[in-house]
Amino acid sequence: MNKDFLNSIVLRDNMYYFHVNSTNNNDIVLFDCGFEQFTNSLKVINQSYPYYIMHYVLDGKGYVKINNYIHEIQENNVFIIPPNIPVQYFQDINNPWSYIWINFGGLNAKSYVEELDYSQNSITKIIHSEKIVEFFKTFILSDNSDNAFNFKSLSIFYEILYLLKKESNHSLHNTINTTYSNNYLLKALNLVETKYDQNLTISDICQSLHLNESYFSKIFHEKMGSTFTEYLSMHRIQKATELLEKTNLTINQISQMVGFSNQFYFSNVFKKYRLVSPKKYRELNKANK
Repeated sequence: MNKDFLNSIVLRDNMYYFHVNSTNNNDIVLFDCGFEQFTNSLKVINQSYPYYIMHYVLDGKGYVKINNYIHEIQENNVFIIPPNIPVQYFQDINNPWSYIWINFGGLNAKSYVEELDYSQNSITKIIHSEKIVEFFKTFILSDNSDNAFNFKSLSIFYEILYLLKKESNHSLHNTINTTYSNNYLLKALNLVETKYDQNLTISDICQSLHLNESYFSKIFHEKMGSTFTEYLSMHRIQKATELLEKTNLTINQISQMVGFSNQFYFSNVFKKYRLVSPKKYRELNKANK
């Protein structure tokens, strides 16, 4: 691995991580990115995530178990973990991997992943392009405190998607469409953006859009890869993360401002998406500055 890259980041417990705020873009929403350098001491990640996770393996080797099948993942592989699927992955203790990851979702996330020929049974690709690793490194080394980082992070991520598509043998078809269902989804996502701080339910959305709840739930899950409730929680945690980073508001104040009436429940949901408590996240964010 490039030593200049390692010298450019501060590792804590062999990990570097930061939050990406891209909630104003519905097409692709970026949540977090990070880098982890594994050791010879076995670490098994056993989770189900509410979003897609794209990994680029910089070096070493590891294994991913999904749907009772174990995939061997090596250097220069890009693998994507789909949302809401139990998954287990771990390093080869004789040749432990290091990887960069990006968590993402959004209106077209599922169709983009399918366009790249990834699926639950085909989660990895061998990448021959030297450019792609540079984009992953550029992403993680970018200044996330920059006011324009939202635009920069999205542009880099689209470049990564473009290069992954070039590696594919299949022709590109238009994944951004204005179908009947997409129009309703966009309206629903805009309602989430403006009313996430309120007691918003799927019934409220369906009444506002004059849609059947079962139909809306079906098209939402098909397009977004998550339930409406999961997406709303994810969006609220995005907003809460930004407030933790940029204000001195108390945890309780922040939980109320993003639509949670119970601070304990908010902390549990926050830990589900950020892997640490709100208090711990704020401490880590201050330590990284």
